[in-house]
Amino acid sequence: MRNGSGNFIVGVFVGALVGAATGMLIAPQKGEETREQLRQKTQQMQQDMQAEADNLKAEFASELKRRASEALNWSTQVVNKMDDKIEEVEGRLTELQSRLEETEA
Repeated sequence: MRNGSGNFIVGVFVGALVGAATGMLIAPQKGEETREQLRQKTQQMQQDMQAEADNLKAEFASELKRRASEALNWSTQVVNKMDDKIEEVEGRLTELQSRLEETEA
């Protein structure tokens, strides 16, 4: 996920909303028609922003799952390596103990 992409997108939407509102306010039409257009534009912007938020949420969730999977794989590898080393050390200790018992006997 790109850093700051959410802020940029919000800025674009807010800028578009302000521009549309300004354009409608200076347009030669009745106030009621202007208010209705503003209401419709605002609703459309809200829907667009919700859709973008949903997309960002899905992208974040996907990235989070990917990284969690990578972390799980890495930790599994570390645990397996540790198990191998523990078995190796246990084998060496058993061998040393056998040698020690032989020298004592």
